[in-house]
Amino acid sequence: MNISQFLSDAKLIHSQKPRFDHSIALVQFGVEELGKASILRKKLQETQDDVIEVPDKLFGGRGSHQLKEKEAWTILSSELRVLAEGAFDPKFFDPRFFVTEDVELSHSERLRCLFVGFKEGAPTLGVAVESEKLEKLIEGIEKEVERLKEAWIT
Repeated sequence: MNISQFLSDAKLIHSQKPRFDHSIALVQFGVEELGKASILRKKLQETQDDVIEVPDKLFGGRGSHQLKEKEAWTILSSELRVLAEGAFDPKFFDPRFFVTEDVELSHSERLRCLFVGFKEGAPTLGVAVESEKLEKLIEGIEKEVERLKEAWIT
């Protein structure tokens, strides 16, 4: 499955600590592919026909990422979504340098990990991440992939 390749690549990059940004992006791609596989599986279960109808945006277009991501998080534990916990009070710590809010994996966070942006006149790249949380997320996705593989067989 494409999901497994994304996760394998993410683990390889993740092992090159502290290079988390691109691995986070690959994990997000894996999440979206998991959502796609789940939607396809549900569509197959809904019909007795040899042909299934799926939304065009499942394979691209406006809203595609969000559709697949939303589905994936119906089967993944929501606690896996948090990449870093906001441990610092923004009243006392500058959010540009300290994690003051939880960082959750999402389509928009993936983009922050891939492309240089600008915030308050300074270049930005990446998001805060706790290594153990990223590893648990990858493991959680891998478990769901195995579950889906078994479901496809039956």
